[in-house]
Amino acid sequence: MIKIDENQEAIAHIKMVIDPHDLATARILEEENENDGGAPPESLIAGSHWKLGSPMKMVTAQEWGCQ
Repeated sequence: MIKIDENQEAIAHIKMVIDPHDLATARILEEENENDGGAPPESLIAGSHWKLGSPMKMVTAQEWGCQ
């Protein structure tokens, strides 16, 4: 009886450590599945055009005073 009780205590302790880890992993995977793997979201502004870059002219390092 004592050996069975010791084994059950060990199993309970292991489950107390593993169960929260499994829940956290499941939450992370669920969040990743919601954000990845699907079609890209629809554009909020139809027909809009975007341009990346600075509206300022290019400046050389010499003009900045970096040498």
